[in-house]
Amino acid sequence: MKIRGREAERILADPASLRGVLLFGPEAGLVQARSRQILKNLLGDKPDVFALREIETARLKAAPSLLAQEAASPPLTGGRVALRLRGGAGAEAARALAIFLETKSAGGFLLIEAGALPPSSALRRRAEEAKNFAAIGCYAESAAETASYLKNLCEKESLTIDPGALALFAQRLSGDRGMAERESEKLILYAMSDPNAPISAEDVLSATGENLQAGLEDPARAAASGDREMSLYRLTELQSAGQSAAAILAVTQFYFQRLHLVVSLRERGTPLAQALSFLRPPLHFSRREDFLKQCRLWRAADLSEISRRIWDALAASREKGAPQEALCAQILLSAAARASRARLSPERRLSS
Repeated sequence: MKIRGREAERILADPASLRGVLLFGPEAGLVQARSRQILKNLLGDKPDVFALREIETARLKAAPSLLAQEAASPPLTGGRVALRLRGGAGAEAARALAIFLETKSAGGFLLIEAGALPPSSALRRRAEEAKNFAAIGCYAESAAETASYLKNLCEKESLTIDPGALALFAQRLSGDRGMAERESEKLILYAMSDPNAPISAEDVLSATGENLQAGLEDPARAAASGDREMSLYRLTELQSAGQSAAAILAVTQFYFQRLHLVVSLRERGTPLAQALSFLRPPLHFSRREDFLKQCRLWRAADLSEISRRIWDALAASREKGAPQEALCAQILLSAAARASRARLSPERRLSS
């Protein structure tokens, strides 16, 4: 059977009614993730060591009926055996699958993991034509699919996540399911330290590292320095590349919150160099000089106002459907104008 869209989730959640599944496609991380999901739902969290058998593709050339034979041999402890064939993409795998499907007594479950397979692939055709075997393509997931994946994980752990934080995570990690799985696990563990608080954009960035915010903070960095043209240029670049305004707003808010923390400490008498040590995650060394210059341009009260405007923009977009793109541009322009005025005013350029 050829499986598409949401039907794949139903198969992954309850594979027992089938004789097997072929997972194929260029997204290896998604193939592995779905393979683990199938085996867990088929055999449980702690399967019997005799219930899962790994089959090497090289053995099929000399023994094309091996899959059928292994499937007909139940585990010593009883129950259903699961066979996993990795790297099965050639003629040997296609022939072995045909024999497996023709052998009525084969009671085991067959899971085949393959890479990209063209429609003309014999293995893919046999899996798609069989009524009791599923062929599921694994391609790069969209931001919406990645967001849904993380949201479901949060719900299972009774956690909530802010829309901006969800958009930030999804926009940066869509298309790489393996990375999304690893980073979501880190985020869930991080959030469990305070399970009653919604997961924020700051939590996402703190838990998953600086690589997540790379690029998305460029408009905010330029605005904080008073560079209006560069801020709008970077914003347009990101939006043209498919980044959502919600994700950009979330990172912008986080960036100005970090500025606010350091500037607030400076206004209380803490030297700037020492105030930087309070940032989590730590500031990358390559951005230190620019960040220090920005800190000398801003007052804590002005940074609080920028943060408030971003919160209002996110709320307006959720509750009233206000256009996030326009709100994001307005906030960046306003921030750039304030920083530009401060840069031209000697009394605003405070020393450390």
